[in-house]
Amino acid sequence: ETQKQHDDIVTNLQMEMNQSAVDCDELRQRVETLEEECNRLLDESNVSINKIEASSCQMNELKDLIVMMEEKLEMKEEARKEFEETVREEREILQSMLEEQKSLLLQREEELQIQRDEKELLLQQQAEMQHQLEVNSLASQQQEDKVEYDYEEELVAPDETVLDIKGTSNDHFGDSDNEENAIGQVFEESHEVKEHLNDYNGNKDNNNDFVRNVVEDQGGKDTSNDHFSDSDNKKNAVRHEDEDFHQVEDDSV
Repeated sequence: ETQKQHDDIVTNLQMEMNQSAVDCDELRQRVETLEEECNRLLDESNVSINKIEASSCQMNELKDLIVMMEEKLEMKEEARKEFEETVREEREILQSMLEEQKSLLLQREEELQIQRDEKELLLQQQAEMQHQLEVNSLASQQQEDKVEYDYEEELVAPDETVLDIKGTSNDHFGDSDNEENAIGQVFEESHEVKEHLNDYNGNKDNNNDFVRNVVEDQGGKDTSNDHFSDSDNKKNAVRHEDEDFHQVEDDSV
């Protein structure tokens, strides 16, 4: 019985040992599995740590970038404020210049209106002066024609008297001398008339200068000389009559 009990105990112990060995093998496999899992987790943790470190570096870089962006934003905000201030000042300057230009434009329009009014007035005065000059020229021509006619009448009469009396007697020659003196008197009166006409023509030339100045101010064409050329011809005609009178006077002598 003791042997049997001993064998049973040994058998039980053997079974327990076998079971323990099996359990140990299982535990060993589980430990190996756990080691592998731990290694895997360690590797993953290392990778995560590396990722975390990389993320931390990126975060630091992002923080630096954010700081730089904030500084740039502050600089841009200051530049924007300065630009707005500059734009406001330039707008005020441009507004002031615009108001000044408007004022100058209104002043220029007023000056142009005054110049237009003065131009219209000068044109009206020119037309009136031209009309007056035409009237004066007509009157001058009539006066010159009348003087020329009177001059010819007075010139012919003494000449005929001298021819009738010439060659009769000494007394008659004395009368001829008197007639010659009368011719000289007529000649002097003719000179007075001519001088009067010259004075009139001088005034007319002054009027001509005034008209020419008015025409030049208006940018127009000077046509007044064409009008006064007839007056100059009339004056030359009086001069020719004066020369004819000198010839008659010489013949009478």
